[in-house]
Amino acid sequence: MVGSRLNRSLFHLPRDHIFECPICGRPHVHDDPRRACPAIEIASELITHGEDWYEVPNDTLFRMGEDYRLDMEPFLHKA
Repeated sequence: MVGSRLNRSLFHLPRDHIFECPICGRPHVHDDPRRACPAIEIASELITHGEDWYEVPNDTLFRMGEDYRLDMEPFLHKA
C-alpha cells in the first residue's frame, strides 16, 4: 500500500490484533482471533478515543513496510 498527505489531515494507527469496531461492535477483519493480525488503520480524522494515533506529516509520501509500519519520506519539490 502506498499513499500521500498534502494539505489535509491524515492519521495512522498500527494494530497487532483483531479490533472490534466501537461503532458497530463487530470486527472488520475475518481472521482467527487466536492469531496475531497485524494491520495499519489510516483515517483523515481520529476515529477512536484513548488510542495512540500518529499524524502523518504534511507533504509526505508513505508506504506500508513488511513489518506493518509506515515508511515515510517528504515530497521532493522542484524549484
